[in-house]
Amino acid sequence: MYSNVNNARSSWTTLIAMFINKIDNPAPLSIASPMATTIGFEEKSTRKPEKHAQLFDGDAKPTMKERAPRYEINDLATAKQIIKRELNNWPQMKFQFACAYALQNLIRDDFMFDRHYRATFKTRLAYHPVYDFWLTLLDTRNEENLFIMENQAPNQRVMLCFRFAVTHGFIELTRYFWDKISVGQREYMGMLQWRALCFRTRSRETLRFLSLELFKLNPIYLARLTWTVFYDSLYKCLTGTDSEKVIEERKIRFLLESISRNLKIQLLKMERYKYARI
Repeated sequence: MYSNVNNARSSWTTLIAMFINKIDNPAPLSIASPMATTIGFEEKSTRKPEKHAQLFDGDAKPTMKERAPRYEINDLATAKQIIKRELNNWPQMKFQFACAYALQNLIRDDFMFDRHYRATFKTRLAYHPVYDFWLTLLDTRNEENLFIMENQAPNQRVMLCFRFAVTHGFIELTRYFWDKISVGQREYMGMLQWRALCFRTRSRETLRFLSLELFKLNPIYLARLTWTVFYDSLYKCLTGTDSEKVIEERKIRFLLESISRNLKIQLLKMERYKYARI
């Protein structure tokens, strides 16, 4: 019996590894080919395979050798293609991808994911902030129960799911929450996550989106938060060991290449910038 369980777990892990590898490291395609247009390949990518591994639990996360893909992938278009072509017989994984990319028409499809499926998903996936949020929303059938505009701090499930989305670069899910919460909640959640987000997110697009939106709300405070992170990393880059210098230099480059132009200008106006420049 135990050998069958181990074999099943091994097969499941292998399957997940195959899909993560496919979405993060597709076979090289010509830009001119029809498939390249469908999947959405663009310029050279720097995104890492860990993004989609975060959608699965610890036992299922595969260990893969990191490879640098030739092209940047349009994640949303690729996810839709995988759902359409590869996951017809895997409803749970289909639901997981739909939740991660905020595909609401698919998530709310009562025919595809009936109450029996949802009950099963709840026992298997409720540990994860993304699935816990969507399953709770489907149970309530009323978004107002989760998005209470009068409160300064959003619902805890909203906060946890938003934090996951911005940290791991799920821009579609990030935009979904941004459109649902109040202006005050945007500033509360965005500023709360910003310091950690600067060097932890894997997505330039997510970092740029939030830098643009938060700058509209409170440019001075955002610049101060960013300056603190930037200066700490710069100090380590100048005084640390060789290996630390390489890491911190990479972080600084990522930050400055990702944030909005207005935020960069605001950083240059900071009173202490001249000391860093010296």
